[in-house]
Amino acid sequence: MFKQVFRFLFFVIALFALTFVLGLMILKYNEPLRKKTMSYLLATVTSHRLEHLDKLRCELVTSVTGGRILEIGIGTAINFLCLDQESSPVISTQKDKINSVRNKVTEWIGIDFNEKMFPYAEKSTKNHSIPFPVKLKVMNAENLTELTNESIDNVLITHVLCSVEDVDTILNELYRVLKKGGKILFLEHVSADGFTKEFDEKYPYIKLLQKFIEPAWKIAGDGCRFRQTWKHVEKLEKKFNMKVKYERVDLEHNFSVVKPHIIGEAVKI
Repeated sequence: MFKQVFRFLFFVIALFALTFVLGLMILKYNEPLRKKTMSYLLATVTSHRLEHLDKLRCELVTSVTGGRILEIGIGTAINFLCLDQESSPVISTQKDKINSVRNKVTEWIGIDFNEKMFPYAEKSTKNHSIPFPVKLKVMNAENLTELTNESIDNVLITHVLCSVEDVDTILNELYRVLKKGGKILFLEHVSADGFTKEFDEKYPYIKLLQKFIEPAWKIAGDGCRFRQTWKHVEKLEKKFNMKVKYERVDLEHNFSVVKPHIIGEAVKI
């Protein structure tokens, strides 16, 4: 009896593992399916509210000063939730800042390499009664040829730099299109490796877990990986003399691999 149960469990586990691997391989080599799957998964995941993440996200979004905004990797436009006059997670404490952004933004340009995200982004724009023009464009952030030098007032990046091929090239491009006095606002999940000594002592397993799941994570997350993104951001200060400030945040999230985050800004002087 025991042997039969063991064989059955082994068969089920092996079948699940095989199905999972085959699914990842299909997604890896089938770009249209991967884009469609990723957009659906992102819309599903972001429909669930996480109080701490919402607070961080909205802290960033309500720091937008107005004018022309460029959002890199707009995805399903989840950030517009923060500007909703009724349902924003920070409406009780940041009402004036929300209204300021809504009134001062003249154009919001949202770019993404996955055009399957745009129907969700359009729905978010409508659901949150966004008053300013929103333009959605399929564009590679490494080559913003449609944007002229110093034509953007603020750049917004949330959970995007993990997925791009060349972080430094993108940040160089953002510096080029940003006006003097403009800000690059960023919120990113990052590698636990080198995050902080305190974090490593508290969660010694996360660094290993990230490395173990990264190959599958990269396929399922459409290129996303665990990076020391803060090192790339710091280069803006050294290379362009931008005023960079950020903080490392231990996200209150049960899914441990995405606990380490950074949030901050880089100002063009």
